[in-house]
Amino acid sequence: MKNNSVKDRCRKYRSQEQMLRLILQVAENIQVEAVAMSGSRTDTKASKDEFQDYDVVYVVDDLDNLTSDLSWLDQFGTRIIEQHNVLGNRRLYLMLFEDGNRIDLTLCPTEYIQEWVDSEAGFTILEDKKGLFKPYFPSPQRFWISPASEMDFKKACNEFWWVSAYVVKGICRKQVLYATEHLNAIRCRYKKRKPAMKVTEAVGSVNQA
Repeated sequence: MKNNSVKDRCRKYRSQEQMLRLILQVAENIQVEAVAMSGSRTDTKASKDEFQDYDVVYVVDDLDNLTSDLSWLDQFGTRIIEQHNVLGNRRLYLMLFEDGNRIDLTLCPTEYIQEWVDSEAGFTILEDKKGLFKPYFPSPQRFWISPASEMDFKKACNEFWWVSAYVVKGICRKQVLYATEHLNAIRCRYKKRKPAMKVTEAVGSVNQA
């Protein structure tokens, strides 16, 4: 029964074309001013798969009216889990649907478009009849990472070996959680520095999922 249920969901999975059509249809139904999308689905260099979500912004005139009754969100489909968040002057609705699709929908008042633009590395306009996005341009340079200096590299190496001593101590004392915690700390620091190497090779190109 479980396998059949998974197969049924896969068969019902809505394509990107269907999802974009739905996003624009809902926007028209609730009379938003403009629609744009950001994230990996707008990045030609990003790998494509069925797990990519739809990072969408609805530019609206009356935020309070739309947020006072959220029943219009049902038009997107049956949600199995969701989160509602406040981001500055915007509202963010994270929605995972029963077919596996996910929409991260931002409601942004017209007077705060710059606030949303500043939070994104890039975006694609899906609908903008009034030209509200004309004064705004993506600025991915803000997200570029500079290569580490020689001093930064030496400090990182020193930190690696310093923390590794805690890992050894935890193993010798059979304190697994203690050793694991410090090992993960080393790995996290390494991952944070790793993109800087990619930037050097890609001449300042950064992809954001």
